[in-house]
Amino acid sequence: MYCLVCDKLINKVVTIKNIFKTPKDHICEYCFTKHLMINRLDVIPIDDYRLFVNSIFEDYDLAEAMMSFLKPYYIYYLKTNKNQIIMYFDTFNKGIYNIIKTTKLSDIYLICLKNEMEKEKDYED
Repeated sequence: MYCLVCDKLINKVVTIKNIFKTPKDHICEYCFTKHLMINRLDVIPIDDYRLFVNSIFEDYDLAEAMMSFLKPYYIYYLKTNKNQIIMYFDTFNKGIYNIIKTTKLSDIYLICLKNEMEKEKDYED
């Protein structure tokens, strides 16, 4: 498997134990260390419900390379919030916020790689 960002070979050692296993990561260690993993949770009140925005990275190059780090978040939210709405977006921005704000559903758990609306004043119109 090659890194999706820099095209370097990720798994170099092939043994009997891992010959038929497909690698889970799509990014090499060097490219991953260039990005700051923040794992920030913002709770945004919208009318009668709340929007939980869990942003994982401060910035990223390629969303497909970073998606391999989402599995623990999916497992956690599916185990703890079985009857809630869970959404995923690569980037959470003002357009997505306005659409979610008009839905008037229930509590929404949103997982995103990057939150472009980090300031409090961005959430208010």
